[in-house]
Amino acid sequence: MPTGKTEMNVRTYFPKGEWVNMADFSDIRGHLLRGAWIEVPAPVAATENILTYLKPGSMTSFQPNNGAYTTTDEVLKNAKLNLIANIDPNGWAAGNLFLNKGDEIVEVTNEEYEYYQFHLSAGSLKKWNLNDNNRYPQGHGLDSLTIVNAETHANTDFACWVSNDETVSAVDYKYDAATKSIVFNDPTGPIDLTKLRYLYYGNTTLDQNLCVGILGHEKQFYKLKEGELPDFSGTAPVTL
Repeated sequence: MPTGKTEMNVRTYFPKGEWVNMADFSDIRGHLLRGAWIEVPAPVAATENILTYLKPGSMTSFQPNNGAYTTTDEVLKNAKLNLIANIDPNGWAAGNLFLNKGDEIVEVTNEEYEYYQFHLSAGSLKKWNLNDNNRYPQGHGLDSLTIVNAETHANTDFACWVSNDETVSAVDYKYDAATKSIVFNDPTGPIDLTKLRYLYYGNTTLDQNLCVGILGHEKQFYKLKEGELPDFSGTAPVTL
């Protein structure tokens, strides 16, 4: 019997946009302007991952399970929770996240769950709470945000997250040129999603820095061209 692995390709249609392989962020398929048929290697061995590509402009959650967890509640409390976003050409991505123990239907009827909507754009992750009746976190928090197909963020030099009470906390960031991805995480531990309001990031030479009072950054209300103040001479004051 042959012992070697037989390679197999599958002709696959990718709608317009750049699609990112969830198992290998360096594998980006598709065309920005049109849909395309592309041959991709199919899994052969039972241990290989099924091919999964994240569409542009979308965001999804990912919780790795090494086999140590046998219930949804164990995964919720112990497995790392990561958000993965594939930004479109405008730097936009969006997605929803639902978290609950998954043991009883009463958890849903009593609204004992976390339910959020996220928008990623213009150097910020914004969160909306879709279940105002939830008062307590169901999971252990957000371990990381990963932006894929993110060459435009290669020169990021600041990041922070802001809580509902406007407390600002430092966030670590690391860009990987090989996978064209950047990962953000709080070095002190998972971010409490019930408290998260925004996560800001960017490059100080190009972007308004909204990370106040950390890492030596000062609050910026305006980004000034070449360090010069705008010329307001000749303008008339207006009283509202």
